[in-house]
Amino acid sequence: MTFASGIDGDLTQKFFRDFPTDPRTVLRFFDFEPVTISLVCCPSCFCLYPLSEDTAEKCTNENVPGKVCGAGLFKRKKTLRGRLIRKPIRCFVYQPFPEWLGRFLSRPGIEDLVDRPLSIEDPQEWQDIGDARALRELLWSDGLPFLPREGETFDGEGRYVFAFNIDWLNPRGNKQSGKQESLGAMYMVCLNLPVRCRYKFENVYLVGIIPTPSEPSTHQTNHVTRPLIDHLVPAWEHGIRLTRTHNYPNGRSTKSALVPLVADLPAARKTSGHLSASSANFCSFCSLQACDSQNLDYKSWKRRSPEKHRELADEWLRQTSGAARTRLQTATGVRWSEFLRLIYWDPTRYTLVEPMHALLLRDIMHHGRTLFGMGKECPEGDGEFWLYCDAKKAAKGRPRPAGGDAPKPQKGTVEWAQHVLHHGTDKGLARLTNPLLDALYRSTLPSWIGRIQRRIGVANQGKLKADEWQGAGTIHFPITLIRLWARKKGRYREMLENFIHLAAAVMIATMRTQNQARADQYTTHFLSYLKGLKTLYPRYKWPPTLHLSLHIPEFISLFGPVYSWWAFPFERYNGAIQKIPTNFK
Repeated sequence: MTFASGIDGDLTQKFFRDFPTDPRTVLRFFDFEPVTISLVCCPSCFCLYPLSEDTAEKCTNENVPGKVCGAGLFKRKKTLRGRLIRKPIRCFVYQPFPEWLGRFLSRPGIEDLVDRPLSIEDPQEWQDIGDARALRELLWSDGLPFLPREGETFDGEGRYVFAFNIDWLNPRGNKQSGKQESLGAMYMVCLNLPVRCRYKFENVYLVGIIPTPSEPSTHQTNHVTRPLIDHLVPAWEHGIRLTRTHNYPNGRSTKSALVPLVADLPAARKTSGHLSASSANFCSFCSLQACDSQNLDYKSWKRRSPEKHRELADEWLRQTSGAARTRLQTATGVRWSEFLRLIYWDPTRYTLVEPMHALLLRDIMHHGRTLFGMGKECPEGDGEFWLYCDAKKAAKGRPRPAGGDAPKPQKGTVEWAQHVLHHGTDKGLARLTNPLLDALYRSTLPSWIGRIQRRIGVANQGKLKADEWQGAGTIHFPITLIRLWARKKGRYREMLENFIHLAAAVMIATMRTQNQARADQYTTHFLSYLKGLKTLYPRYKWPPTLHLSLHIPEFISLFGPVYSWWAFPFERYNGAIQKIPTNFK
């Protein structure tokens, strides 16, 4: 302003006339904002339409042939001047892949990182995802390796591989009493980047935001992934020509592939075309049935075929009624997915069993809360009394005796535990769990290891996060249980040995470097853990992740150390989205 005041005449007037008064004008001028496309999203079936005047008022999508959705797409809103305008009820925001890739490769230093070739020899030690089999075995249409080896340049053509994540979060926070909504987010990360910078916020591709308030159902998820797949199909087959990048001012060609699908079980199954983990065909990697989930002879498991999967998915798509599709997917465990349009994508190998959710938030958590009785819903203490949880629930509605209390059994016996569970006294239940929890709380630990809660599973104590369950399962529980049970005989000693196998398997799976010997050690420990479960807790209903976790060594051999591809970074992105201040409009 001071500079402009010293200029006379028309230049001064032009300066003030052209000076931006809105910060959005400045952002547009400097091109800081990413390129995004807003699409009209059907509030019923999630089908997408262009945001234009030609878009119909109602959804014309046919979920099955001959059955039109018909849901309204727009609402009328009156402006300040009294004019009625139509606005979409819901919008899906998509960031086109070619535009993001162009901006990504225009940043200084990025191409130096992502254009690094793989080593010629297959490494025996896997330090990152490029050392393992999956990316090294990825072949292009000509039958040659997709990613370059040392000495290969592909005439300056960039070859890039991405991981995909999809997840839902509550934009209003995770408070139990708060309003429950589901906002979807899709991310991709470039696996060519070194792991030290792969998951930095500035390197993450935010594919799109799926609108609230509810999640799409299984087949509806295909609508929101379709815009991305529309760009990824030609990105593999013909490539994307960029007019300019940082290292190539005259432009360069690129080819890109989406390989691992990294997500929790519900999101992964929705996206990949597999049925949920609670179905009869519960495993996406082998054909084992849910009724036989405790079959531990893993050499007898029949591997699923990607070719057969595609045949069944095409057959599902050809069905002319919803009932026919339901019958087929129930029998086969397969339905159509947009990802199958990627001709190189293997739904049996690339739909990962994600270790953060499977091992930490399922296997360790279930053992601690259910078998060790640290959860409010199953307070069976040391694992001895878990068989009586159902009896406790049934006893809540049972009428009390008319007069007098029955004599209480002796403390420390099964009869006493049964009495406590039937009568539901919190004080009695606390006595079952306090020895273990108190010992955990009194442990002296290094300053960099966090202390766990005194009352795990109690509502007002909050939930343990994945890294807290990892610390509990590999540090807190083993140290404390060894101190409490190592000198005991019989069941307690067996329970200790059983849990140590689980802790050892988790520690091996989460090591920073991997090799085939460690993957085999994981299998040995986890099999011993499952065999112990069958003996110690014969009526325990196994969650599906116990079987799925036995497949983790195969994914380690395909994709290397889990820290280079698990879901921890994507959960941080969800947290960042939750913290964005909005007016919820």
